[in-house]
Amino acid sequence: MILVVEDDPGVTALEERTLIDAGYEVCAVATGKEALAALNCEPIRLVLLDYRLPDMTGLDILESMGERTTTVPVIVVTGYQDSTLEERVLSHGARRMILKDGGLTFLQRIVEAVATEWATTLGNQEA
Repeated sequence: MILVVEDDPGVTALEERTLIDAGYEVCAVATGKEALAALNCEPIRLVLLDYRLPDMTGLDILESMGERTTTVPVIVVTGYQDSTLEERVLSHGARRMILKDGGLTFLQRIVEAVATEWATTLGNQEA
């Protein structure tokens, strides 16, 4: 199952529908607190994490996950372009960062990133 952590309902709906159409099972939450709870009680195999949430940042969540980022890949998604942000999230365990640009290419990059992580980290297991 892919955990989508996104506070914008419109973006959540787009990401969720795109991933479901690509054959993945999805659980969506809107806050960092909900994300951490889901990580503790759902069989999450990959996290698609918005960087700025109402209650936490992506770094807060990555820090809370700690060593789990080695077994549960995290892809950080953000609408904020910052020259050091990608460096910071990668150093905290994220596998990659994708910039939200509002177009279809953004959704294509998400599906490609998820498929790559699914195949390399999770060994081509069924979605």
